[in-house]
Order: sequence, then structure tokens, then C-alpha cells
Amino acid sequence: MGSEMCIRDRSKSYSNFRCEDVVKISDLGKFKILELFHGPTLAFKDIAMQLIGNFYQYHLESAEKKINILVATSGDTGAAAIDALKGKSNLNVFVLHPHNKISPVQRRLMTIHEERNVFNIAIEGNFDDCQNLVKAMFNDQNFSNKINMSGVNSINWARIICQIVYYFYAYFQMSSKINFSVPTGNFGDVYAGYLAKKIGLPINKFVVATNQNDIYLDLEDDHSFASFENKISLFSKPLRLVINTSGLLHSNHFVALYSSTRGRGDRVLYSNRYKFRWELLLLKLL
Repeated sequence: MGSEMCIRDRSKSYSNFRCEDVVKISDLGKFKILELFHGPTLAFKDIAMQLIGNFYQYHLESAEKKINILVATSGDTGAAAIDALKGKSNLNVFVLHPHNKISPVQRRLMTIHEERNVFNIAIEGNFDDCQNLVKAMFNDQNFSNKINMSGVNSINWARIICQIVYYFYAYFQMSSKINFSVPTGNFGDVYAGYLAKKIGLPINKFVVATNQNDIYLDLEDDHSFASFENKISLFSKPLRLVINTSGLLHSNHFVALYSSTRGRGDRVLYSNRYKFRWELLLLKLL
């Protein structure tokens, strides 16, 4: 893809955002808020998803190929994916969401579209059941190759790469070493920040914020990662944690980074691939 084509697709991707700069920094007392909700579905995932949708379109037109994109969602990923991919030629998007476990707004954002390439599938269970189904299909090489399967969950590196950009944007607006506090479900957003730090952005610290569904703090206490049910029922993201199989995958590539709130230094969560048994490693961070 040439530079002119990249510029064209970038401009096209963000033409429906309500903010000219795509993201916006606002003041909250002595803190700064990086607003990532100005896209069509009000989710930070719009920033990467809208661009990826146009990249898919360009590639598929050039390759004369058709693909089937599978998405597991607890609400906002599915809505962002559908908005970015609806009506595009040479692809279908199948969204798996937990039945009656997403908010009415999230359900409407996913089900109001009439484009013939959009398919919504309600799954009995929770988000992790949806994610497990998608991963099982990816792991079935014969099946995934036969249907030209692709995905846009945060296992897709293109999403992570796109998200790195707004960490750089925030730094250049501030022009000083800064800390980021990131509301976190599956570590996809904060992972992008961590990669930005690894490639040289002078970020001081990450604070990974969660709610009462704090299974990662439970993990710190007993060093095991079993199946947890929600301590409280939530119909909002990104503060949703159950088993977090996506977080597991990110951790496998060294992702699950958080700043300890208990005075024992920074921690990194590490796991063996596809296993729900975790170790805590103490690493010296940048």
C-alpha cells in the first residue's frame, strides 16, 4: 500500500469522528483526560477499527479474495467492528455476543444494521465462551483456511499498532514524561501503551484500573488463575473481567502490565500459552 493510499484511507476512516483530531485532551482538575470516545460507536476501538476496515477493503479488492471475519464481544468490540465493516465488499463479519449479557445500547448498535454482510449470533454463556468458540475455529486450520477466516479482536496486531498512535499524540501534546491510568478489561489498550514505551516513548508509569471484578488482584494473592464469575453484574465496558482469555493471550506475549497499588513494586503477569495457571514475575521495567 503506497503512502498516498494510506493517507486517503486514514482521512476516509476518521471522517465520521466528532473530533477533528480524532482524540481530544481535556482537563479534570490537575489531571488530563485523553478522550477516545469520539468515534461512531463511542468506543476507543473505533480508532483502530475504522482504519482496519478500509485496509481490509483495499487489500481484498487488490487480491480479488473474500474473507469471513469472526468477532467475540461483550458489547463494544462487536459494535465497533460492525460499523467499520458493514457494507464492505468481499467480506462478511460474524459477531458472537453473550445472550442477554450486553446492554440495550450495545445490542442496538449491533443489530440495527441491514447490510447483508453482517451477522449477529447470541451465545448462551459469557464473553469467554464466545472467545473460546472463536479461538477454537482459528485453531482448526482446515476450517479457518477453508473459509478464509480473519479476526479483529485485539489478537489482531493491526489494532494494537493503531492504538499506539494516541499514546504518542498525548505525549506530544504534554511534552513531558507522563503516567497513564487505563480502564482495563483484556489489556488490549494498555498493551498498546506498553509497546509505545518499549519503542522509546518516555512514559513513567501505567496504572491499570479495574472495578470490583478484580480477578487480577486475586491472582496476585494466590498466584493461580482459575475460572471466576463476575462479583457484580455489569453492562458496560471496558471494566469487565471474568476469565479474560484475551488478556491471557496478551500476557503470553508479555502484555499484562500493571502498577502495584500495594507498595511491592511493578509486576508483570506471565502465562504459558492457553493455560489458566499463572506465575508472577518481578521484572525491572523501563
